Amino acid sequence: MRQAGLRYTDMENEGILMPVIEVSCKYKTSIVYDEEVKVCVKPTFFNGVRAAFAYEIYSLDHGELAVTGTSNHCFIDVHTREPLYLKKRYPEFYEKAMELLSGVENGSEV
Repeated sequence: MRQAGLRYTDMENEGILMPVIEVSCKYKTSIVYDEEVKVCVKPTFFNGVRAAFAYEIYSLDHGELAVTGTSNHCFIDVHTREPLYLKKRYPEFYEKAMELLSGVENGSEV
């Protein structure tokens, strides 16, 4: 997100939170303490109210896929804790998110 100019800190400073509402994880091989890993994140859904991501974590020691997972998030107002529609309330963040998620059609899965 940072590389696309969409820093989470900036979103929080504007009053936008993106809490996790669901998470899943499947362990395929072991990773031990102090082992280096590579985390790959792919957006799978975005509609301005919710976003979802898929994760793959690889062991750099073995090069194996060790973990897969998903997370679902929503956008809420920091003060009211009510859902936000980014396109309406924060169009600049919505546009940056759309650029970042160019492979994700508005409101659909990849």
